[in-house]
Amino acid sequence: MVGRLFADAGLYAQIVFATKERRDLLKQFVSSLTRHTEMLETK
Repeated sequence: MVGRLFADAGLYAQIVFATKERRDLLKQFVSSLTRHTEMLETK
């Protein structure tokens, strides 16, 4: 089941971006990755 979901990138994107809450969560996740990457680069 999961394999089929990830096989269709368009369907996956529609699910991820379906609500404002999900988009906000994705923004927070990307921001977190950026902060942690910067931390790794300064160590």
